[in-house]
Amino acid sequence: MKQLLLLAIVLFPLLTLPSAESKTVNGLTIDLIHGDSPLSPFYKTKTATIPNNGDYFMKIFVGTPPVVLHAIADTGSDHISVQYSEAVSQCRYSLSSYREKSITEGDLVSDTIRFGSKDGPLLTTPKTTLECGNLNTENFKSIGKGVVGLGAGPLSLVSQLSDKFGHIFSYCLLPHNVNSTSKLKIGRESTIPPFLAVTTTPLVPASRYTAVLTGVSVDRDNLKPPRSLRIVIDSGSRLTYLTNPLYGHIQTAVADAVDFEAIDNPPAPYSLCFALLRTDFIPSITFHLSKGDIHYPTSNILVKVGGNLCLSIVPTNGISTLGSLAQTNLKVEYDLQKKTVSFAPADCTKE
Repeated sequence: MKQLLLLAIVLFPLLTLPSAESKTVNGLTIDLIHGDSPLSPFYKTKTATIPNNGDYFMKIFVGTPPVVLHAIADTGSDHISVQYSEAVSQCRYSLSSYREKSITEGDLVSDTIRFGSKDGPLLTTPKTTLECGNLNTENFKSIGKGVVGLGAGPLSLVSQLSDKFGHIFSYCLLPHNVNSTSKLKIGRESTIPPFLAVTTTPLVPASRYTAVLTGVSVDRDNLKPPRSLRIVIDSGSRLTYLTNPLYGHIQTAVADAVDFEAIDNPPAPYSLCFALLRTDFIPSITFHLSKGDIHYPTSNILVKVGGNLCLSIVPTNGISTLGSLAQTNLKVEYDLQKKTVSFAPADCTKE
């Protein structure tokens, strides 16, 4: 009997490239598809009242013959974990998800991973170690077909490919309503072009990509936390989460700057929504990092929820997180050797 297994994929540095490209390839480019995009295999024709979590999926091919799978590109994860439907040999391991306390246990096997098209893969890893789960909680099952970890841990995709292509990667995320694919670039070709206005800030030592947020400006009102706030940069989270009292100051400043009354009882997890579809009333918002600023257009700050527009920054009692909505139409580059992250406004359709 076939059972649904969770595989965590460890990519070995032994790579096979098509011979015509082997002398010129300086990196790897992978399409990312927003879960709410019409291009997504998980697209629903009827718009939900509460939008999708904002996941961006990549297509991969596992095994021989290759099985097509879709997995979330997630900078908040250090493993590559996908659901699979073949029983495999026995060996034990455990894997946890930091965000939702999900646990899986499973087996270790070796298989082939391909990126690109099924008939002509761009890159093949012929000796790939697969960690496969046979105890899956509902949280792991609900995320789709799995997660491609882009974190700095040794088992992530970027770490396993870094010796081949360089210790650098970037992505440029498109909004869900754009009928095109976003791009993930691994290696030297991922660098930000010199003509873009770049903000580069250090990554602080942490288990996930973490920067220091020194304050947030709403129009000219510079709001500062009691002390510098650590914020995780997470492509696998849609919204931006900030702890109080900073979040409370931002909500008050935005509400005071808008000439319209906020709605009562906004849908969770949102705390500030307006019964409007126009965006010209929202004040400018700037995140101040330890080195440099990120100036956000309203499209990065607002999210449509039913017939309302809601502030995509929400409060949390946990970890402050910069979500994918705040990263759309930005070129975001991680340099794992310099331990920096860079942000540059960009037209992601041209990537």
